[in-house]
Amino acid sequence: MRASDASKPPYVARVEAIEAAGSRGTNVRVRVRWYYRPEESIGGRRPFHGSKEVFLSDHYDVQSADTIEGKCNVHSFRSYTKLDSVNAEDFFCRFEYKSATGSFVPDRIAVFCKCEMPYNPDDLMIQCEECSDWFHPVCIGMTIKEAKKLEHFFCQTCTAENGKMVENSHEATAQSEEKLQLDLASQSLVRQAAHEAEDIVDEYIYLVGQMEGTNSFLKRALKQAAEVKRWRKLAAHAKFVEDCLKKITETKNRFDVSVADSRRDNSLSYSSRLQHLSEHSYLNDDVYFVGNKEEDKCLTEWLSDLRKDRTVISICGRIRAKDLLQKILLLLMAKSENIPDGLDTMDCMNLVELLRRYLKDRRYLIVLDDVWSRDSWPLLDSAFVKNDNGSRIIITTRIQAVASVADSNREMKLCLLPKEEAWTLFCQKVFSRLDDRSCPISLKTCAERIVGKCQGLPLALVALGSLLSYKEMDEHEWELFYRQLRWQLSSNPELSWVASVLNLSYNDLPSYLKNCFLYCGLFPEDYQIERKQLIRLWIAEGFVQDRGAEMTLADVATCYLKELADRSLLQVVDRNEYGRPKRFQMHDLVREITLTISKKEKFATAWDYRSRRVSVQKDGILMPVKISAQLRSIIVFVEEVSLSWFRDCYPSFRLLRVLSLRHCHIQKIPDNVSNLFDLHYLDLGYTLLKEIPRSIGKLSNLQTSCLGGGGTVAQKTVVWLQVKEGGGDYMLESLGHLNLYRCYDGTRLTFRARWFPVLKHLYLSSMGELKEVEIEDGTLRTLSRLELWGLKSLTSVPEGLKSLQQLCVGSMMPEEFKTRCPS
Repeated sequence: MRASDASKPPYVARVEAIEAAGSRGTNVRVRVRWYYRPEESIGGRRPFHGSKEVFLSDHYDVQSADTIEGKCNVHSFRSYTKLDSVNAEDFFCRFEYKSATGSFVPDRIAVFCKCEMPYNPDDLMIQCEECSDWFHPVCIGMTIKEAKKLEHFFCQTCTAENGKMVENSHEATAQSEEKLQLDLASQSLVRQAAHEAEDIVDEYIYLVGQMEGTNSFLKRALKQAAEVKRWRKLAAHAKFVEDCLKKITETKNRFDVSVADSRRDNSLSYSSRLQHLSEHSYLNDDVYFVGNKEEDKCLTEWLSDLRKDRTVISICGRIRAKDLLQKILLLLMAKSENIPDGLDTMDCMNLVELLRRYLKDRRYLIVLDDVWSRDSWPLLDSAFVKNDNGSRIIITTRIQAVASVADSNREMKLCLLPKEEAWTLFCQKVFSRLDDRSCPISLKTCAERIVGKCQGLPLALVALGSLLSYKEMDEHEWELFYRQLRWQLSSNPELSWVASVLNLSYNDLPSYLKNCFLYCGLFPEDYQIERKQLIRLWIAEGFVQDRGAEMTLADVATCYLKELADRSLLQVVDRNEYGRPKRFQMHDLVREITLTISKKEKFATAWDYRSRRVSVQKDGILMPVKISAQLRSIIVFVEEVSLSWFRDCYPSFRLLRVLSLRHCHIQKIPDNVSNLFDLHYLDLGYTLLKEIPRSIGKLSNLQTSCLGGGGTVAQKTVVWLQVKEGGGDYMLESLGHLNLYRCYDGTRLTFRARWFPVLKHLYLSSMGELKEVEIEDGTLRTLSRLELWGLKSLTSVPEGLKSLQQLCVGSMMPEEFKTRCPS
């Protein structure tokens, strides 16, 4: 539209409606929504704003149609970067702008290069072919003319690490994009091949186990003949996987495709620059600050106290120490013309010495934001000179190990916002255009559910609030948004930065923690996960690495849990009397991202034929459901499960490692459960079982068994503890944990010789008639912990437990028993 000042460029607006006024409709007017140029916004034009960039504002007007000069095209940012040529009528928009407050949606965006500036499409950038990072030519000491002549480019870091020479050649953007797609395809193929190989190994072990299941030569021969078809199918499967691996290798060699390290994020293609992992909030000019008032006050005092010694304060992207030192020097010397030559080529020690000389007599405040590793701290610590000038260093991090580098009593942990403050922050973001910034009554119920989903996480409250502020205040539209929240987080471009921030924590995990973390997503929303239960599930799944005789698998798994909690990926919600974490919970939004990743990698999901782990959380299982023949785990969190469903789905359980039916209202399980040769974890706790199959004693790989609960199993039905067909063999030779809860109404429980040769933890609870526990000589030699709860009639401590290290006596135990307990 034509500007009133002829010296100014035309205004850009979006036509919302056309109106005709006057007696004959000759006066045509248009209702428009204005686009602001950067220089027209609060804060003005910034270096990352493109020359053709405009912001869609919340400023509406009615104008005469005579002011329209012509049509223009306002593209999305991604579409604009793909244009073959940019004409005068082409503009692009990547932000919505609130003219009253000067705030933007989204309020953060991807940054690039050493300078950590957002991408400006007017500026030339070059990409390292090794690490996929992007650079401005000037930031790496190169002119634009020189950069345009390049055909290949490797940054200084990759050149130094891999001994590669920076060649003067530059691949076309289309070829880089094609290579990215091939990389992603190769990763998917390798993941599929790994799953197939795992299936082959487990199927082989299963078939061998079937042959060794009997001492009769004739029976073994008959079984082998019956399994000929399976052996042939297994051989064909192995040949298929071998051919797949050959094709992957050929593709890799032909197209120079590399399967990326799991700790590195996907390459940044030219058309997906916005998906960079390191994202900064630089656009938010909103003056409202909600919550953490005590922390704010405390931090202010730490910064302004009279201490003269240098103080390190931590507030709980991985970056190389050399890159960080170079960046600090560039920022500190930005206003000086005395930047030393060869800064890019200096080694770490020279950079440290240069920084020490610069800071020697100065009082300084340095903020290291979002630090992911403490590996570089010793070098940085020596660079930040201790000159007794009252200097301060602030480190923000999500990882407890990094926060621990702070000085004594200078470590601050930010908590989630309480409900009232979370609601205030959300309303200030969503209803900023309303005078009182309060939620309309019609939206309050849905708004409260959305705020509840955020669970006090400011990142989520600001993101969802900013997005909803531009939606119509319609109850149906808000309800639809809430129901599609998982899709919104994973697919809505305006929330992509939220997923990137959360994915950054996942991508930074070491490989041994990734499956453990994804496994936590199997539990229902807001579920409090018991530490012991989760540890045993991880061990049963084979996720826990053996670290030698010095540490048990349970000890290693405990370290895994601590690391996930220290990275703020799991929240400790309950501790025992010794201060040890007892229960954990996963934040709802973290869980939503986890479920998206699990589904993509076919790790776990709700009912899905291709998934290897299934969690049942809604309704009941009353009819057969088609599930994967490669199923490894099934965890049921519902009460209604029919026995017919179990029988019909049993063929798919052949390779099952985990079966959890806790709290299910079942009174019986099929006898053929004993054929689940690879079952490591069986949880039948708090069920209505009246009978336990004797054949459970055949489960030679069973590590954890939880029995009993809602029903009472008669004495004769615990006979499975005494019988194993074939005789003479060890009983449940791999069982490490046995929980017996309300599953025995006899007065005497005897553990025979050769039972449970590796049992470490025995839990007996709520068996009111039990008066005596007998342990025969040579039995339970490895038992280290015995827990007794609610055994009202038990009067004496079992004898013969020479290896016992811990005896835990819980509530509702007789006083006579307690007086006889050893000190």
